Amino acid sequence: MRSSVSSVNRRESEPGLPARPLGYGERLWLRLSEAASNNGVFVVFVQGPLDRDRLDLALRHTMAAMPILRAHVEQAAGRPVFVFDRDTTPPLRRIVREGEGHWQRLAEQELDQGIHPNSPLLWRVTLLESEGGDESEILFNFNHGIIDGHSLQLMLDGVMRCYQSNDNALTPQPPPANYECFLPATAPALLFARALALLIKPLFAVRNPVSIPTSRRPLAGRKPGTRFRVLSLDNETSKRLVLASKDRGESFHGLLGSLFLMATRDALGLKPVSATLNMSAAANVRPLLQGDFSKEVGYFATGFESRFSLEPDTELWGLANRVNQDTRRQYQAGKVAMGVFMKRLILALKKRPQGLVQSIARHNRTHIHLTNLGRMFVQPRYGEIRVTRLMALPSMQFMGKPMVCLESHFFNHQLQLTFSYPDPVIEADFVKRLVSRFEGLLHRVAGLPETDYSQCEEKGKDNVATGVRT
Repeated sequence: MRSSVSSVNRRESEPGLPARPLGYGERLWLRLSEAASNNGVFVVFVQGPLDRDRLDLALRHTMAAMPILRAHVEQAAGRPVFVFDRDTTPPLRRIVREGEGHWQRLAEQELDQGIHPNSPLLWRVTLLESEGGDESEILFNFNHGIIDGHSLQLMLDGVMRCYQSNDNALTPQPPPANYECFLPATAPALLFARALALLIKPLFAVRNPVSIPTSRRPLAGRKPGTRFRVLSLDNETSKRLVLASKDRGESFHGLLGSLFLMATRDALGLKPVSATLNMSAAANVRPLLQGDFSKEVGYFATGFESRFSLEPDTELWGLANRVNQDTRRQYQAGKVAMGVFMKRLILALKKRPQGLVQSIARHNRTHIHLTNLGRMFVQPRYGEIRVTRLMALPSMQFMGKPMVCLESHFFNHQLQLTFSYPDPVIEADFVKRLVSRFEGLLHRVAGLPETDYSQCEEKGKDNVATGVRT
């Protein structure tokens, strides 16, 4: 980052915790956040008598145990570093809940209000509390440069365990590692050949004819906002989907990827013809590293993009197998190292944050993005507090291009799917068609009556909770 150190950054750091240089992935996300929001919002729905002061204390204990929650960014010898403060004052605010849809409006606002890397802390928390009721929502908002989906769960579980015990229930951690330093030694040996192949690939690529429908409404100089639609499945349907995946010998990630690709194709009206779609996916790099980082809270994520061709007679399980094979091919230390190399190259070429955002909008060819968090290890109950639902929402503002992001996870034996998209860059009606078609395909896999796709818009979707304001 090029911005100078602000006054908030001249604070006293914790003794014994040296500053840690940022990795290239962390630097890329933080530079992006100078121009547009790349926040991740994690919404926790709780039932029970939630006490604000007790929550504040639980956050303090969690901050004391997890140094990244006390980190701010400074410049040292021309390079950005994390500095870990000794202050553990939580960035917590309380808002009185105004009806059932208040959390949706607030989540959209939090997604669009970025967290600048010069901020005293790179995260914040909002307690949406009902007066006289026992239902509340807690919104955790993070700059994506400091945390990933696995780390979010570790943090949330830590906060809730401290709340349950009303004491410090956590073991102090060291500052999170820069994972780029712990890739296997063999990874760099494959790096340059693969990076070179990636650099020259556009010279021989066939122009992709598929495009996501864009809105005709002009942006009028404003940044796009993030909107979302949620599809929640009951226990029985979720169980049927898992069993169907196991019976076919395909991973659930492969099944979700194939459903996403087919639903997108059908929503675009391309089922009668051949179509090619680009799908990217997020991945947790911890299993590929030298060392055990399973309990560290920080940024341990990467992503990869793949191209899939769909014919009119493409079969769903055959496509799921292709997604699985591609994932195994992509999920390797050498590929992660190549991603590090490309991030370093991008940072060298795009030094202005706004130029980086514009470059992503111009050159990124991804149509859809899949983040599969799998089975959440957050518990459904912590003492008298019951966690009824979790929701992970990514900001789409920094993309500035038509793309749909799907986040999926299992919690309390139920599958939840959240479709996020930039507004008004993308047509909301297209996302409605995509979600409707996705649900119909899910029913087919689960052996349930399939939704009539041609009539679904007229009948409405009672089980689709939408963050779209009408």
